[in-house]
Amino acid sequence: MRKATFIISFDCEGKWGMVDLSQNNSHIFSNERLNNAYSDINNIMKLYNIKGTFGFVGAFTMTQEEYYNNTDLFNELMINNKPYLKSFLIDAENKIFEGWMNPKTLDIVRANKNHEIASHSFSHLPLSESIIDQKTFLDEMNKMKKIMESKDVAISTLIYPRNKVGFTSELSQFGIKGYREDFFDGNSPLFGKTKSFMSEFNIFQKAQKHSKYQNPIKIPSGYFLNWRSHYRRKIPVSVTIKRWENIVKNAIQNNSVIHLWTHPHNFITGKNQFMLFEKILKIVSEARNQNKLNIMTQNEYCLSILNENTVY
Repeated sequence: MRKATFIISFDCEGKWGMVDLSQNNSHIFSNERLNNAYSDINNIMKLYNIKGTFGFVGAFTMTQEEYYNNTDLFNELMINNKPYLKSFLIDAENKIFEGWMNPKTLDIVRANKNHEIASHSFSHLPLSESIIDQKTFLDEMNKMKKIMESKDVAISTLIYPRNKVGFTSELSQFGIKGYREDFFDGNSPLFGKTKSFMSEFNIFQKAQKHSKYQNPIKIPSGYFLNWRSHYRRKIPVSVTIKRWENIVKNAIQNNSVIHLWTHPHNFITGKNQFMLFEKILKIVSEARNQNKLNIMTQNEYCLSILNENTVY
């Protein structure tokens, strides 16, 4: 019987997460601030002996020199009749790379050999069939593969940009065993954000069922760690803690999955974000130490599903 399992995944993107959006708050994404956030996250995880999956945007891991040697990878794309890379290309022309290219974040994560480096695409391009065609998908993924291989990283799982899932039948050619599911199942961004916010008050939130054996494996979507910024700051820490305590308790009772996901850059602006993060990891660590749950990366979780169904 499968045991309760905890997975934590991070969307590592810097400014790429809003490449097609307003850059009004881009000053927040200095490389120094990002590096400090990644270091502090890694230190807390090391303290509680918890490993995680860090899904990197390929372009985010590049150096400026690598950019100038590979400018052909950054040809403009028209998405929904708008130039997708416009804000980056303007900054690049003005030699502004802060928050766009920060390979040190990858080095910080890789220093902990227990963590998994996953893919979050090459340029944070939404990979849904409703937005792009197959050729564009393959081009984006081949760019990702080229850059990650140049970093000596073998990718095994994918975190879809904005959780927009698509072209799953093509993933195996890139060595990808599984991907994090879309919790909102294609709903509009506004509906998804509203639903996510309202769910923060559900202190009786249940854990999720284990994945079925299939290719690729749909990793349970998990729940977003409340980003304590703007209106989300008003949600009491005690409510969020109670919610995660019950998710863990439910997973243990039903041998199911707890999947927490977040963005490292949320820790730059989130009030008491590190304190909240550490309290949740402490709950998970104590349950692990009592042999009540396993802690896995996304790749390890996929392998566990595959091994269960291997015929010897």
